[in-house]
Amino acid sequence: MEEKIGIYTTKSGYFIAISSALVLAEPTGQEDSMWNSLVWSVKTAPKIMLFLWRALYGGLSTGKQLRERNIVVDDACIRSGESESILHLFFMCHFAQ
Repeated sequence: MEEKIGIYTTKSGYFIAISSALVLAEPTGQEDSMWNSLVWSVKTAPKIMLFLWRALYGGLSTGKQLRERNIVVDDACIRSGESESILHLFFMCHFAQ
């Protein structure tokens, strides 16, 4: 949802992020290198670039990621009870919204 008057707001950025969340979830092939270069070209602190890179490539310790690494944990989100994935935590969880 873009603002009708053409001014960027946090709300419009959030809706753009949600609309492209599925692309962020599983980069493959050529998209992979595109996202990689975008992450490292962001003008921000190195720790934020690293966080974005880890989120993009499944390097955050979410319940789903831990289970995929054969670590026995409850993968349910403590707020909603749904499976705790990167997409869920940052875009789909009602608490995040």
